Amino acid sequence: MCGINGFSWKDREKITRMNDAIKRRGPDDDGFFLDNNVTLGHVRLAIIDLSKKAHQPMKYEKDGDVVWIVYNGEIYNYKELRKELENKGYTFMTKSDTEVILAAYLEWGTECVHKFNGMWAFAIYDVNKGKLFLSRDRLGIKPLYYYITDDKNIIFSSEIKAILQHEIKRKINRNKLGEFLMFRGVVGEDTLFMGIKKLLPGHSMMYDIRNKSFDVWRYWSIRANPEYENISFEDAIKKLDNLLEKSVKRRLVADVKVGAILSGGLDSSMVAAYMKKFSDNVITFTVRFIDSKFDEGEYARKVSSHIGSEHHEIYIDFYKYIEGMEEYAKIKDEPIGVPNEVALFLLSKYIRKMGVYVVLSGEGSDEIFYGYSKIFRSPYDLERLRIFMNYSDPLSKLKVELPSLYDRYNGQLILTLIDMILFRYPYWPKDVVDSILNDHDHNEARGYVNVFSRILNEINHDEYHKLSYFFLNIHLPILLNRVDNATMENAVESRVPFLDHELVEFVFSLPNHFKNPWKSWKDYMEASTKTSDEIAEKHDISKYILKKLAESQIPEEIINRKKMGFPIPFLEWKDKLIMYAEKKLLSKDSKILEYVPRKIIRDLIHKFKMNDSNYAIQRIWMLISLELWLRNWGE
Repeated sequence: MCGINGFSWKDREKITRMNDAIKRRGPDDDGFFLDNNVTLGHVRLAIIDLSKKAHQPMKYEKDGDVVWIVYNGEIYNYKELRKELENKGYTFMTKSDTEVILAAYLEWGTECVHKFNGMWAFAIYDVNKGKLFLSRDRLGIKPLYYYITDDKNIIFSSEIKAILQHEIKRKINRNKLGEFLMFRGVVGEDTLFMGIKKLLPGHSMMYDIRNKSFDVWRYWSIRANPEYENISFEDAIKKLDNLLEKSVKRRLVADVKVGAILSGGLDSSMVAAYMKKFSDNVITFTVRFIDSKFDEGEYARKVSSHIGSEHHEIYIDFYKYIEGMEEYAKIKDEPIGVPNEVALFLLSKYIRKMGVYVVLSGEGSDEIFYGYSKIFRSPYDLERLRIFMNYSDPLSKLKVELPSLYDRYNGQLILTLIDMILFRYPYWPKDVVDSILNDHDHNEARGYVNVFSRILNEINHDEYHKLSYFFLNIHLPILLNRVDNATMENAVESRVPFLDHELVEFVFSLPNHFKNPWKSWKDYMEASTKTSDEIAEKHDISKYILKKLAESQIPEEIINRKKMGFPIPFLEWKDKLIMYAEKKLLSKDSKILEYVPRKIIRDLIHKFKMNDSNYAIQRIWMLISLELWLRNWGE
């Protein structure tokens, strides 16, 4: 686990500056390689093979072919691949997975990525061919950014801040500010910096150094496996148990201490319970909020007691949170997208101090098991709304027949899944974003609609599966960016067992009623006149198959308690947060005033004062996050 840097020319000073910029990711070692064609840099967090032999950049040579690599991540099945490659005549000087990647590339070329089970972002320099091969793992657990210069050279890195060490004009991608407010991150390959792009999850790139040309392609996308369409529920439970156990076991491979982030919710509790099967000394960590109804610490303690883990807690109040947010905003080169990212940053700092360098967490479960219960039930709203399209006056009929649906969708007859997503998914409604941002090109800023449409059209399946596919491709990478940044900026590696691609492919293939069934026929009948918001977790059961598997693993009250999702107690901090927002957003040196008029910010803060809605407070927090980012990373 590390940070990588590079570019397609020779410059020792620049690579040193890039490495220094991301040194927090890899405090154990650093290095660089350069020749007349490329310069590669690496900072290392030693997790597997702690010896100097595993130093990067790493070289491998066979039969006259020479390749170099800089690599960030873990290949969990590297020992199996190593044996396969040894049988083909390859020899190894280290015990690292890095060397296995190089040999795999020489044997299978760019198709080697299909052999890997793990998380990665790497760049391989093929000396003989004069090419750079870049790749990112299937689900986007590890980040990789790149920039094509005016003279068609390439610069790449694990973080944007390293790319900014070059003489690049730092220009804000203004039309993407609205995307950040709506979706907590930038959709697709763009970033908030003009010209700096993300290599998307499941994608690879080949850059030809001689021709200064490049090609990007998608090597993996999730598909439902037809063999699981008719699987029995009992067999599905057994298969899920086997895959989750296998995934957790793989992610415990390390030459350093491994712990778990434990919220007291279903997902993290299941990860910790499965860890206990392979380790007598499970170490768990929890964030607590003093005297708050949003504190989940007691539930985490119950899980810890149940599995017998060595449990640690940190306590955060408003002032610690703000102090942590300001510190983190100076480090993170993109706006903080999710409030609990700050808490995760502070927790990771504590984890590192405790001598634990790897943690497992529960990310990804909601996307595959239909955990966002209200929105994952929304296709049922669509089914009923479509009935009214055949009436001469559909809206009047809808208002009479299903008034709750009429009110929920503001008197609109929503008929397509993409329109449902555009209505329900944004944190800030599009019309509000359009009204508050200066110099906002409304048409140009709607590029996300094309991205959403493309994603939804990539699979031919029912709308529940399409929704899961959307969240895996759009929502999940934004959350994973939060996990990588918050942990790696403290030199802690986060691993996500629910995102083992074999497990993801299996769960995605299961019938919908294994994941989100009705509680009973009576509940189904009662739900017919209600909205998905009123139905979720009252008339149906979200993450059903995971909950059934959990019955033999963790306490019942953990399984069936209402999902909280690692909330921050903003409503309890309301007065303090208002004062902080006014100080930051309305001061003379405020940067956000260039993008959002002062009067609009005043009005939004006033509305927040009068409103106890979590959405209202989230919007104010996002403006604060944007302000801090502009102060530290703006033009």
